[in-house]
Amino acid sequence: MKLPGIGFFEFLKPSNENILKAESEFSQNSNKKFWDATNSLNLTIVKQNSVNIFSKYEKLKQDPQIISKQKKNGVIIGVIGSIISIPIAILTQEFIVLIFGLIISWTYYLSITAYYKNLAIDLVKAQIAKENNWLYDPEKNQSKWNDLARYFPEIFQKGNKDRYVEDTFWGTYQNNNKTTHFNSGRFSYTVETGSGKNRSSVKYHKNYFIFAIPKELKSRFHMFPENIGSKIGNFFSKKEINTESIEFNKTFAFSYNGKKGDQALHIVKTLSPAMQEKLIKLAKEKNDTNILFAHNTITFCFDGYMINNPKTNLEKEIKLNNEDKKEIENQMNYLIDISNQMTKYLD
Repeated sequence: MKLPGIGFFEFLKPSNENILKAESEFSQNSNKKFWDATNSLNLTIVKQNSVNIFSKYEKLKQDPQIISKQKKNGVIIGVIGSIISIPIAILTQEFIVLIFGLIISWTYYLSITAYYKNLAIDLVKAQIAKENNWLYDPEKNQSKWNDLARYFPEIFQKGNKDRYVEDTFWGTYQNNNKTTHFNSGRFSYTVETGSGKNRSSVKYHKNYFIFAIPKELKSRFHMFPENIGSKIGNFFSKKEINTESIEFNKTFAFSYNGKKGDQALHIVKTLSPAMQEKLIKLAKEKNDTNILFAHNTITFCFDGYMINNPKTNLEKEIKLNNEDKKEIENQMNYLIDISNQMTKYLD
C-alpha cells in the first residue's frame, strides 16, 4: 500500500541505524529460495521496499509515543485554526471563509490519522511476513501485474486503466504436515467508460492467492460466478458443465479450452460433493470468487483485503495483534485445504 512520502512526515524518517537493522533482517530472510508463479521475482526492488517499511517499524520501536505526539499536535493546530477562523468568518460574513479555515486547520490532523492507519496495515503485514519468514513488498508494482496478466489472463487481464498489484507476499505455509509455496497480494484495476464530459470510471480491488501444486495440469480451466453472460455464452458454445449440486451449478460457471467431452470429466472429478460445499461457502463469504487451474498452480481471487479490519493499534502498542495474525492464518488454511483436496483428483 502506497504511503505518503517523507517530507510532510519528516519526523518518521528512519535513522541510519534503523535502516541498517532492517537491511540486516532482510538479508537473513532473502537467503532462502522463494517460489514465484511467473518466475519474475526481483529481489532488488523487494529489498528496497521491504527495508523502507521495516526501518519505519524500527523507528517506532525507538519512540513508541511518536504517533500520539503528532496527533496531539494536529488537534492543537486544528483547534487554534478553528478559533481564528470563526471570528474572521463573522467579520467578513462569508460562510465559505469558515469552511475553508476549518479545512486548512484540520488538514494536518486528518493527514496524520490517515497516514498512520495505512502504515499500521502495512506494518501488520510486514510483521506477519517476518514471523513466517516470508518476503513482503507493500508498494504498487505495474510490472508484476504485467507478468501475472501474461501468465494468468483469466484473472488479471481486467480493466483498462491503472492496473497494478501491491501488498505482495512470497513464502511457504505449513498445513497438515505439508509445505505449500504461495504468492499473494492485492490486485487493483480501473474500468473507464465514455469520453469527455461523459467519461466515468470505477476502481476495483481484489485479493489473490496463488498456490503451487505438485503436478503439471493437463487441462486449464477457470471457475467464476455464474451470471447472465455466462449462461448465454454456454448456450451458444454448448460448453456448460454441471455437477450433481444444483446450488453449485447456480454459483459457478466454467471456462476452458478444447471440447466439452475432453474436459468435462476431468473438471468434474476434481469437485467432490464435500469440495463443492466448501467452494459454495467460499463464494458466499467472498464476493466475485474466481478460481483458476493453470500449469502447476491454483489461483484464488476475490473482492476484499487480506485483513479486513485490522485490530493492531500502533498508538497503544508497537506490536502485532494476534487477531490480525489469526485472520490471515485462517484464510490461508482454508484455501490451502481446498487446494490440497482438489489436487488429489487432478491428472
